[in-house]
Amino acid sequence: MAGKGDLWTELEKRYCPPLDPALFAAIFSDYDIESPDQVKELRQNLDTLQELAVQQEFLPFDPSGTANDTEHDVVDLGGAFSEPAMTAQTDQTSMVSSLLSDDSIYKGKRSVRYTLAADGSRELTGATPHKSVNNLLEMFPSLSRIDIELELKKNNGDVTKSMDVLLNQAFFDETKDAPEDIRINVPKGIDGFVTEDNVASRQSERKKKNKKYQKLDIKRGRSSDCAPVNKWETGQADIDFICSRALNASKTHVTSLYYAHSASLSSTIRAIALTKAPKTMAEVDGESIIMTQIPELRAQFPSVEPTTLVGLLRLTRHMMSATQELAEAMVKATEVSAEDFVKLSMAPLSLENPEDVTDAKGHRRGAPSISYGFEEAKSRAESKFSAGRAAREQASQAARRARSNPLYGGAAAVYHERSREMREMAFQELAVASDWLVDQQSSSGDLDLHGVTVANGVRIARERVEAWWKGLGDAKHIRGRAHGGYKIITGVGIHSPDGTSRLGPAVSRMLVEEGWKVEINRGYLIVTGASMQTSILRTARSFHRFRLLNHFGQLARFHSTSTRKAPRLTPGGKTFRAAPTIPFLGAFFSSKEPKESMSYPGQRSEDEWRAVLSPEQFRILREKGTERPGSGEYDAHYPSEGVYTCAGCAAPLYKASHKFKSGCGWPAYFDSIPGAVTRHVDNTFGMERTEIVCTNCGGHLGHVFAGEGYPTPTDERHCVNSISLRFTEDTKGPNDKAKA
Repeated sequence: MAGKGDLWTELEKRYCPPLDPALFAAIFSDYDIESPDQVKELRQNLDTLQELAVQQEFLPFDPSGTANDTEHDVVDLGGAFSEPAMTAQTDQTSMVSSLLSDDSIYKGKRSVRYTLAADGSRELTGATPHKSVNNLLEMFPSLSRIDIELELKKNNGDVTKSMDVLLNQAFFDETKDAPEDIRINVPKGIDGFVTEDNVASRQSERKKKNKKYQKLDIKRGRSSDCAPVNKWETGQADIDFICSRALNASKTHVTSLYYAHSASLSSTIRAIALTKAPKTMAEVDGESIIMTQIPELRAQFPSVEPTTLVGLLRLTRHMMSATQELAEAMVKATEVSAEDFVKLSMAPLSLENPEDVTDAKGHRRGAPSISYGFEEAKSRAESKFSAGRAAREQASQAARRARSNPLYGGAAAVYHERSREMREMAFQELAVASDWLVDQQSSSGDLDLHGVTVANGVRIARERVEAWWKGLGDAKHIRGRAHGGYKIITGVGIHSPDGTSRLGPAVSRMLVEEGWKVEINRGYLIVTGASMQTSILRTARSFHRFRLLNHFGQLARFHSTSTRKAPRLTPGGKTFRAAPTIPFLGAFFSSKEPKESMSYPGQRSEDEWRAVLSPEQFRILREKGTERPGSGEYDAHYPSEGVYTCAGCAAPLYKASHKFKSGCGWPAYFDSIPGAVTRHVDNTFGMERTEIVCTNCGGHLGHVFAGEGYPTPTDERHCVNSISLRFTEDTKGPNDKAKA
């Protein structure tokens, strides 16, 4: 490898310049450096190219783009034929030399020459007017001698300028006798500036009635292009297309499958291919022909499963051309006519509750299950958009005909309704495709909305943020950003026409209006949580069905069978002023918690508590905070003996035998030492919970939950913060030990 590098350096230093380094590298790579003969041949070729390059450097610049085959401004054309060294002649030199008479060439006369003008163009000089006319007659045999002489006289004998005019004249003379379909009619005089619009406007001013019928004929001609074809002929053509390529499929079988799949060519091909396809690619590992053909087909059709391609190969008996044609027809979007969807049917009545219909990923539960992927959803949306446009065109045609025949009015209404339905179905398929696309490019901690429309982006962001917030559980109530937030990637608008993002502002505006706390950054948003007011209103809407209407029995029964949405509560002044009059809303603005005036045996002032507690202990014990799940010291602590005491006053609270493993992320106890814990009703965050505090000092411990199904004697779970506790291995707490 070192010898090759040395040879490269040596030759590059010798031949570059004048040779271009890229040209040198291309030539060098064509030879085997290990062979001495190849190296010798390489040097010979490089020497030849070097000589030619040196000669080219001294040639004058030719702006015409042709080769510089002269060394002086004045070149003898006769010498070009007499010297054998001049082998590279341009087309222009050959053309000009043909203008010379035989005498001037073979007799060595130098009367005809061409010179380089200031702009680089070549001009003929030295020829007599008679010879110039003869030469131009040979070039333009369709022109008369008088026309050529007149043109030369106008240009003072300049052959070059005369040739430009004569070329145009010869062109028009030749096209004059051409057939009608290829003849070019060039208007003369002021008529050349008259456009079709001006002619039509003058005709409309003169005869408005003719203009009306003329426009009607034009529109009818355009609409005839999109007239529906005979579907039976189309079906027969599709069946013949499949049978001519799928040699291992009978026509009867193909016909039955074709009409079983709603006369869809792509669906029929896929169904036939699946009948011959293996379950896994491991079944065809031993078939060498298939294994050599599959990579090429996979490169052309990456969206098709390999097993389906194997089925197509078996159908066509391994004919690549037939397989490719079937695969192209299978992946091509089916053009759907609007007439195929003109069906009278009643829409099913939905009895589902419109509230809370999203799953953990944010998908709508009430929506039908989707059994196809992104590509098929995209093709379905495109076909339905196309069908909607076709129905809209047919509706406009029927509306025009209804002016003379009222019966067409009903047809126009039907086609207009079909167009609207196709548009709605297309948007539904587009929403499905958007969901698939977002699922593919997103993860559990972020949401990537690249490639979706603004409307779908806003919808998906709303659903996914709601699902993320519900999935946090009790962690959402922790103060601070314990959950890390939810990232929504919207982009900066590089692909938009004006370079301005449309999706980012729309998503951020929706989140802010719905009460989410949002951090706006360049190209992405971070949802950090929901405001207290938003949590209250969201909980109020979820309780609307079960609390508010229970005060009115008949109304509640009516609402349970109604499909109307519950009224959406807005943070208006009237709503909050009227809230205490509604029983369940009054809980959001009142509390049954013990007042600060309630005394405890070990009670201290706020300054005294700050002096003996750490900031985190003060936040949880005195400000009723919550630690992050799984971060506590005693979450996975399961001693056989000992006592858990209050971190504020050292009062014994729980025994080691009371603790059990719940998996909730906080220490869990099924019971406490009698009289050590006091319970209060907690109505914060729009829900009713049972708070537990230390009976001695009133320090916040956590909450107690009942009926969760744990195999404990009390069927209760005391969910306690680890920071609120201290553990001692002695079976007696410090207070008991002091008394003893």
